[in-house]
Amino acid sequence: VNLHLKGKIAADERNIARITARFGGRFEKLAVNVTGQAVRKGDVLGTVYSPQLISAHKELLEAVKTKSSNPSFYNSTRKKLSLWNLTDKQIHSLEMQKEPVTEFEILSTHSGIVTRIYASEGDYFKEGSPLYDIVDLSQLWVLFDVYEKDLSWIQKGSMITFTVAGNPEKTFTGDVTFIDPVVNPKTRVFQVRVEVENKDLLLKPDMFAQGVLHAQAKETLLIPSSAVLWTGKRSIVYVKESGNDHPSFVMREIATGKEGNDYISVHQGLREGEEVVSHGVFRVDASAQLAGKPGMMNPKGGGAVPGHDHGEVSARDQSGNADRMEMTQSSMVQDSFRVSGLCGMCKDRIEKTAKELSGVMSAVWDAETQMLKIGYHPNEITLRTIHKAIAAG
Repeated sequence: VNLHLKGKIAADERNIARITARFGGRFEKLAVNVTGQAVRKGDVLGTVYSPQLISAHKELLEAVKTKSSNPSFYNSTRKKLSLWNLTDKQIHSLEMQKEPVTEFEILSTHSGIVTRIYASEGDYFKEGSPLYDIVDLSQLWVLFDVYEKDLSWIQKGSMITFTVAGNPEKTFTGDVTFIDPVVNPKTRVFQVRVEVENKDLLLKPDMFAQGVLHAQAKETLLIPSSAVLWTGKRSIVYVKESGNDHPSFVMREIATGKEGNDYISVHQGLREGEEVVSHGVFRVDASAQLAGKPGMMNPKGGGAVPGHDHGEVSARDQSGNADRMEMTQSSMVQDSFRVSGLCGMCKDRIEKTAKELSGVMSAVWDAETQMLKIGYHPNEITLRTIHKAIAAG
């Protein structure tokens, strides 16, 4: 089963770094003054004036003089500067000075892309003030939206292939590392996280992605979704009978499971190798109704059209019956569309509103997927009219 997903590229939150001030001061010069600039760990971000650093440098110079007699004082002054994010190289350079310096370099503690600059030259800052945001884009997240009905196809470790509009000819792959434990109450979707390498930086945060999950269905039967007729809580299919001179079909009630794109799993009611009608199902069901056989609207059968053969529903019956019927299920079409509802009585209200419309034969609303599956006669009512009636109801 191929599950088609839509998603969005995002930065890996673990690779987002904020450079903050460990002391107060003033920016004298910004070496990095535009966003989007790439920096490496240890690069100079700017030069600052800081009375606190000047005072600490004076202490260091005094500690150097008494290093042999008072090593603990020397070590504590070095540690203080280290906690302010000065590197060993910077501290060693300060030790070599004869007089305290008045300007100090702020170095980047991470490699990545500068996404935000919080200060300008001449601005004062306090201890704890943010200075720069830096994001490492060599590894990204792709956040895909998954509907409740499709969630069971996905598990940690599942591989998803995807493309982006900015580079449609290249296919990217990544593994699912996290599945959101909470559904979005407004959209009724879960977010699935895929991690992907981005060494060449072809992918950018906020790009849209089109993904495909190749799900393997283990020990279960899959049939086309178009083969299933839904009526209330029942799901039925028409199964081809073998051993007859001409093709014939019988109604079978089934228990369905997971649904993905154009296929649905069957847990009960079918055996491997049995053939089901996947196109023209309403036409077959109409023939069953005329023959008095069990069908979607009449599961017990009975009430055959006079003069009609009471055998199985055959392919020959289908064409003959359809021509004799002006308004039967043979002219019915099945469609589905989203109807939002969060109330306890939504299912009854939505289905009742739809079924009261002239030309609507069946209506089943799924609270989990928020999808309404409907059967109607297009020559009596349009899908647009159904939409409006449900919205007004």
